[in-house]
Amino acid sequence: MKRLNLFSIIFLLLAFSCYALTPWGVPAYVDIAAYAVNDYSQYNINNNSTASNLPRSIIHKNEFIGHLQGKLNAKYPNTSSTVRYNRENSTATRANFLNDNTDLSEFVFFSGHGNYNTLAFYDFPLQATAPTPTKTFGNYTRWIIFDACLTLNASPLYLASWLMGGAHAILGVRSMSWQFSPSQGSGTEDQFKKFTTRYVIVGNTIWSSHNSAVKDAAAIYINAGLGIEPAIAFWAGNADNGQYVNFSNERLQNVYNGPFSYQYGATNLTINWLSYKYGKPQY
Repeated sequence: MKRLNLFSIIFLLLAFSCYALTPWGVPAYVDIAAYAVNDYSQYNINNNSTASNLPRSIIHKNEFIGHLQGKLNAKYPNTSSTVRYNRENSTATRANFLNDNTDLSEFVFFSGHGNYNTLAFYDFPLQATAPTPTKTFGNYTRWIIFDACLTLNASPLYLASWLMGGAHAILGVRSMSWQFSPSQGSGTEDQFKKFTTRYVIVGNTIWSSHNSAVKDAAAIYINAGLGIEPAIAFWAGNADNGQYVNFSNERLQNVYNGPFSYQYGATNLTINWLSYKYGKPQY
């Protein structure tokens, strides 16, 4: 079990028959499981389709980890943050992703190629719904970030299997996305600095933080006639205290500190998505 000492375990056993509401507020832990692929040579060997190498997936991952932990330490020094998994290229495989206990991490992050409700790992793709095993995010996981093309270009029905474990929301894009090196002092990895600043320091909602950060980064290539469509897939419904929750509006200073599913006392659940187009997105 995560983060429980012997006293806590005994207390939980004694209180097992009591109904306890999920606490709200700043989380005590914001751990991270992160995956990134630049090298797709092995993927091309194992699959009929091919994927080009990417220049900045690992940079994107490292920027996300560094900025998130830095902002948390500055704003909420009592919130602990551990990088539980930091996998890249040959260790960022589908098998590792499926087998890693990412449920111990509040944030799960992937940067690499993607397709319609599909992630492209170092060796094999992983789909939200497929005859082969897929991944369900829950327990301590609150937020998933897919820094990959087209991953959220699917109906909530297809994305449901990723959220059924109780994770609150998935952030990503519905369109093609882009990786550009710094131009005039900024690169596409700057979106993670801006996202963490707005979500952690400023206290904006998670959708507002993601949407505006991608928009700012998109300015680099909108000038070249390109565009992007940031998106979020999220739960909405009644929490275990009956309060209506829309997780696109979640703020770090008032997090629902628990998984969100029927199993954990939520009711009237729907999976929804929001998106916004900037420039001329490609699909």
